Amino acid sequence: MVMFDRWMRWSSGAIFSLALATASAQGYVHFKHSGGTPFPAALVAAQPEVQVRELTAAGSLEKVPQWADQASKGIAAALNGVLAGRSDLTTVAMPKLTDAEQDSLEDFLATYWVVGQNAHLMMQFGGSAWAHKRNKFDYTLGEGLPWLREKTGADAVVIALGDDIVSSGGRMAMTVLAAAAGVGLPTGRSIILFGVVNLHNGDIAWLHYDQSGVRDLKNAESAKVMTEAVFKTLPEGGKPVKGK
Repeated sequence: MVMFDRWMRWSSGAIFSLALATASAQGYVHFKHSGGTPFPAALVAAQPEVQVRELTAAGSLEKVPQWADQASKGIAAALNGVLAGRSDLTTVAMPKLTDAEQDSLEDFLATYWVVGQNAHLMMQFGGSAWAHKRNKFDYTLGEGLPWLREKTGADAVVIALGDDIVSSGGRMAMTVLAAAAGVGLPTGRSIILFGVVNLHNGDIAWLHYDQSGVRDLKNAESAKVMTEAVFKTLPEGGKPVKGK
Protein backbone atom coordinates (compact mmCIF):
# COMPACT_ATOMS: atom_id res chain seq x y z
CA MET A 1 0.00 0.00 0.00
CA VAL A 2 2.20 2.81 -1.30
CA MET A 3 -0.20 5.56 -0.27
CA PHE A 4 -0.25 4.46 3.37
CA ASP A 5 3.52 4.12 3.50
CA ARG A 6 3.73 7.76 2.47
CA TRP A 7 1.05 8.75 4.94
CA MET A 8 2.93 7.01 7.75
CA ARG A 9 6.02 9.05 6.93
CA TRP A 10 4.11 12.34 6.81
CA SER A 11 1.71 11.96 9.74
CA SER A 12 2.59 12.47 13.38
CA GLY A 13 -0.04 9.93 14.47
CA ALA A 14 -2.12 12.55 16.27
CA ILE A 15 -5.08 12.01 13.96
CA PHE A 16 -5.33 8.31 14.80
CA SER A 17 -4.95 9.00 18.51
CA LEU A 18 -7.87 11.43 18.43
CA ALA A 19 -9.94 9.15 16.22
CA LEU A 20 -9.49 6.22 18.60
CA ALA A 21 -10.70 8.38 21.45
CA THR A 22 -14.01 9.19 19.79
CA ALA A 23 -17.23 7.19 19.78
CA SER A 24 -17.01 3.63 18.47
CA ALA A 25 -19.46 4.09 15.62
CA GLN A 26 -20.08 7.30 13.74
CA GLY A 27 -20.62 8.60 10.26
CA TYR A 28 -20.69 12.19 9.10
CA VAL A 29 -21.05 13.90 5.76
CA HIS A 30 -19.77 17.35 4.83
CA PHE A 31 -19.81 19.11 1.51
CA LYS A 32 -18.37 22.37 0.33
CA HIS A 33 -20.50 25.48 0.59
CA SER A 34 -20.56 26.12 -3.11
CA GLY A 35 -22.50 29.37 -3.35
CA GLY A 36 -24.70 27.85 -6.05
CA THR A 37 -21.90 26.16 -7.98
CA PRO A 38 -23.12 22.85 -9.48
CA PHE A 39 -21.83 19.66 -7.93
CA PRO A 40 -19.32 17.90 -10.25
CA ALA A 41 -21.06 15.59 -12.71
CA ALA A 42 -18.03 14.13 -14.49
CA LEU A 43 -16.06 11.93 -12.11
CA VAL A 44 -13.08 9.60 -12.24
CA ALA A 45 -12.65 7.11 -9.41
CA ALA A 46 -9.23 6.46 -7.92
CA GLN A 47 -8.54 2.85 -6.95
CA PRO A 48 -9.69 2.43 -3.33
CA GLU A 49 -6.92 1.68 -0.86
CA VAL A 50 -7.61 -0.01 2.47
CA GLN A 51 -4.88 -0.93 4.90
CA VAL A 52 -5.61 -3.86 7.23
CA ARG A 53 -3.50 -4.52 10.31
CA GLU A 54 -3.82 -7.22 12.94
CA LEU A 55 -3.62 -6.27 16.60
CA THR A 56 -1.69 -9.01 18.38
CA ALA A 57 -2.01 -10.20 21.97
CA ALA A 58 1.09 -8.15 22.82
CA GLY A 59 -0.51 -5.02 21.41
CA SER A 60 1.62 -4.66 18.29
CA LEU A 61 0.16 -3.97 14.83
CA GLU A 62 1.14 -6.16 11.90
CA LYS A 63 0.16 -5.48 8.27
CA VAL A 64 -1.80 -8.24 6.50
CA PRO A 65 -1.42 -7.62 2.72
CA GLN A 66 -3.89 -10.36 1.74
CA TRP A 67 -6.64 -8.82 3.86
CA ALA A 68 -5.78 -5.35 2.57
CA ASP A 69 -6.14 -6.52 -1.02
CA GLN A 70 -9.44 -8.21 -0.18
CA ALA A 71 -10.83 -5.11 1.51
CA SER A 72 -9.66 -2.76 -1.26
CA LYS A 73 -11.25 -4.92 -3.96
CA GLY A 74 -14.52 -5.16 -2.01
CA ILE A 75 -14.79 -1.38 -1.62
CA ALA A 76 -13.85 -0.90 -5.29
CA ALA A 77 -16.60 -3.26 -6.48
CA ALA A 78 -19.18 -1.58 -4.25
CA LEU A 79 -18.13 1.91 -5.32
CA ASN A 80 -18.19 1.07 -9.03
CA GLY A 81 -21.65 -0.41 -8.65
CA VAL A 82 -23.00 2.66 -6.86
CA LEU A 83 -21.55 5.14 -9.37
CA ALA A 84 -22.78 3.09 -12.34
CA GLY A 85 -26.31 3.33 -10.95
CA ARG A 86 -26.31 7.14 -10.90
CA SER A 87 -27.83 8.48 -14.12
CA ASP A 88 -26.93 12.05 -13.13
CA LEU A 89 -23.21 11.28 -13.10
CA THR A 90 -20.72 10.50 -15.83
CA THR A 91 -17.98 8.24 -14.57
CA VAL A 92 -14.71 7.84 -16.43
CA ALA A 93 -12.37 4.89 -16.01
CA MET A 94 -8.97 5.67 -14.57
CA PRO A 95 -6.54 5.59 -17.51
CA LYS A 96 -3.15 3.92 -17.51
CA LEU A 97 -0.75 6.23 -15.71
CA THR A 98 2.94 6.86 -16.13
CA ASP A 99 5.18 6.33 -13.10
CA ALA A 100 5.31 10.08 -12.53
CA GLU A 101 1.54 10.40 -12.76
CA GLN A 102 1.06 7.49 -10.36
CA ASP A 103 3.40 9.17 -7.88
CA SER A 104 1.46 12.42 -8.21
CA LEU A 105 -1.85 10.63 -7.59
CA GLU A 106 -0.44 8.76 -4.57
CA ASP A 107 0.75 12.05 -3.08
CA PHE A 108 -2.73 13.51 -3.68
CA LEU A 109 -4.42 10.58 -1.92
CA ALA A 110 -2.00 10.72 1.01
CA THR A 111 -2.74 14.42 1.42
CA TYR A 112 -6.47 13.74 1.36
CA TRP A 113 -6.10 11.06 4.05
CA VAL A 114 -4.62 13.65 6.42
CA VAL A 115 -6.70 16.70 5.42
CA GLY A 116 -9.97 14.75 5.23
CA GLN A 117 -9.62 13.33 8.74
CA ASN A 118 -8.58 16.70 10.16
CA ALA A 119 -11.57 18.32 8.47
CA HIS A 120 -13.98 15.78 9.93
CA LEU A 121 -12.51 15.89 13.43
CA MET A 122 -12.50 19.68 13.60
CA MET A 123 -16.07 19.86 12.30
CA GLN A 124 -17.26 17.51 15.03
CA PHE A 125 -14.95 18.23 17.95
CA GLY A 126 -13.35 21.61 17.21
CA GLY A 127 -15.80 23.60 19.30
CA SER A 128 -16.73 27.22 18.76
CA ALA A 129 -13.36 28.05 17.22
CA TRP A 130 -14.33 26.07 14.14
CA ALA A 131 -17.94 27.25 13.83
CA HIS A 132 -17.04 29.30 10.75
CA LYS A 133 -15.84 26.12 9.02
CA ARG A 134 -19.11 24.35 9.85
CA ASN A 135 -21.03 27.23 8.29
CA LYS A 136 -18.79 27.31 5.26
CA PHE A 137 -16.94 24.05 4.67
CA ASP A 138 -14.06 25.12 2.47
CA TYR A 139 -11.28 22.60 3.04
CA THR A 140 -8.87 22.10 0.17
CA LEU A 141 -5.80 20.05 -0.69
CA GLY A 142 -4.20 23.21 -2.00
CA GLU A 143 -4.04 22.20 -5.64
CA GLY A 144 -5.78 19.89 -8.08
CA LEU A 145 -4.54 17.39 -10.63
CA PRO A 146 -4.78 19.25 -13.94
CA TRP A 147 -3.03 16.46 -15.81
CA LEU A 148 -5.70 13.96 -14.69
CA ARG A 149 -8.48 16.38 -15.65
CA GLU A 150 -6.96 16.83 -19.09
CA LYS A 151 -6.41 13.10 -19.51
CA THR A 152 -9.95 12.06 -18.53
CA GLY A 153 -12.22 15.07 -19.00
CA ALA A 154 -13.43 14.60 -15.42
CA ASP A 155 -14.02 17.55 -13.11
CA ALA A 156 -13.46 15.66 -9.85
CA VAL A 157 -11.93 12.48 -8.48
CA VAL A 158 -13.74 10.08 -6.16
CA ILE A 159 -11.54 8.84 -3.32
CA ALA A 160 -12.04 5.89 -0.98
CA LEU A 161 -9.43 5.19 1.71
CA GLY A 162 -9.62 3.01 4.77
CA ASP A 163 -7.71 1.66 7.73
CA ASP A 164 -8.90 -1.49 9.48
CA ILE A 165 -7.46 -2.87 12.73
CA VAL A 166 -8.53 -6.46 13.43
CA SER A 167 -7.85 -8.24 16.72
CA SER A 168 -6.14 -11.60 16.60
CA GLY A 169 -7.57 -14.60 18.44
CA GLY A 170 -4.95 -14.15 21.12
CA ARG A 171 -5.87 -10.51 21.52
CA MET A 172 -9.54 -11.34 21.93
CA ALA A 173 -8.74 -13.97 24.57
CA MET A 174 -6.59 -11.47 26.45
CA THR A 175 -9.39 -8.91 26.25
CA VAL A 176 -11.84 -11.33 27.87
CA LEU A 177 -9.38 -12.13 30.68
CA ALA A 178 -8.63 -8.45 31.24
CA ALA A 179 -12.33 -7.63 31.36
CA ALA A 180 -12.83 -10.23 34.06
CA ALA A 181 -10.19 -8.38 36.06
CA GLY A 182 -11.91 -5.06 35.45
CA VAL A 183 -9.43 -3.82 32.87
CA GLY A 184 -10.51 -2.63 29.44
CA LEU A 185 -8.24 -3.27 26.47
CA PRO A 186 -8.67 -1.78 22.97
CA THR A 187 -9.57 -4.36 20.36
CA GLY A 188 -10.06 -3.02 16.86
CA ARG A 189 -11.79 -0.44 14.73
CA SER A 190 -12.28 0.51 11.10
CA ILE A 191 -12.06 3.94 9.49
CA ILE A 192 -13.34 4.66 6.00
CA LEU A 193 -12.93 8.03 4.34
CA PHE A 194 -14.75 8.82 1.09
CA GLY A 195 -14.45 12.06 -0.82
CA VAL A 196 -15.03 13.95 -4.05
CA VAL A 197 -12.20 16.38 -4.78
CA ASN A 198 -12.19 19.02 -7.51
CA LEU A 199 -9.44 18.35 -10.04
CA HIS A 200 -9.26 22.03 -11.00
CA ASN A 201 -8.27 23.40 -7.61
CA GLY A 202 -8.11 20.59 -5.01
CA ASP A 203 -11.22 21.75 -3.13
CA ILE A 204 -13.11 19.04 -1.23
CA ALA A 205 -16.59 19.07 -2.75
CA TRP A 206 -17.96 16.25 -0.57
CA LEU A 207 -16.58 14.21 2.32
CA HIS A 208 -17.84 11.27 4.33
CA TYR A 209 -16.06 9.88 7.38
CA ASP A 210 -17.09 6.74 9.23
CA GLN A 211 -15.52 5.00 12.19
CA SER A 212 -16.79 1.72 13.59
CA GLY A 213 -15.73 -0.70 16.28
CA VAL A 214 -17.64 -3.58 14.69
CA ARG A 215 -17.48 -3.20 10.89
CA ASP A 216 -15.21 -5.55 8.96
CA LEU A 217 -13.93 -3.87 5.81
CA LYS A 218 -12.73 -7.26 4.49
CA ASN A 219 -16.32 -8.46 4.20
CA ALA A 220 -17.62 -7.73 0.67
CA GLU A 221 -21.30 -7.63 1.67
CA SER A 222 -20.59 -5.30 4.59
CA ALA A 223 -18.61 -3.04 2.24
CA LYS A 224 -21.46 -3.03 -0.29
CA VAL A 225 -24.17 -2.16 2.25
CA MET A 226 -22.05 0.61 3.78
CA THR A 227 -21.02 2.13 0.44
CA GLU A 228 -24.58 2.17 -0.88
CA ALA A 229 -25.80 3.89 2.28
CA VAL A 230 -23.02 6.48 2.19
CA PHE A 231 -23.47 7.44 -1.45
CA LYS A 232 -27.17 8.10 -1.00
CA THR A 233 -25.98 11.38 0.50
CA LEU A 234 -23.98 12.34 -2.59
CA PRO A 235 -25.51 15.50 -4.14
CA GLU A 236 -27.01 15.32 -7.61
CA GLY A 237 -24.42 15.82 -10.32
CA GLY A 238 -24.66 19.10 -12.19
CA LYS A 239 -27.10 20.64 -9.68
CA PRO A 240 -26.28 23.48 -7.24
CA VAL A 241 -25.91 22.43 -3.62
CA LYS A 242 -25.99 24.29 -0.32
CA GLY A 243 -23.28 23.98 2.31
CA LYS A 244 -23.55 21.65 5.26
